Amino acid sequence: MGRVSMENAAVVTDDYFSALLAMGRRARIQRDESFLVNAKHSRSALAVIDLAVKVFGAKPIAICDDARRAELCVELGALVIRDRNGRCLPHKLKEVNGKEEVRVIIETEGGPHFRNIIKW
Repeated sequence: MGRVSMENAAVVTDDYFSALLAMGRRARIQRDESFLVNAKHSRSALAVIDLAVKVFGAKPIAICDDARRAELCVELGALVIRDRNGRCLPHKLKEVNGKEEVRVIIETEGGPHFRNIIKW
């Protein structure tokens, strides 16, 4: 493995630290708790999934819109909802989680993408 620049190393630690604060302090994620994370475009979502599974013992449900991102999320331990148009989220949640709702939704990128998904 090659050397990592200080800039890239800072980005990785920032992604993980932000994820840790969001799940541990703000959301207080519990072991075996399912929650939703927007994994469509942000690499921060991958840090959320990684920590959720390995540190909190939680069950992240990632919303993805392409096969490559969905595969990455599954490799990290997330359940995945493939969503291209933001419709039928409660139905899709019930398919993967057994419930139509979750207590926590983690948005890692901002902007209109996730807002459009949760308008059910």
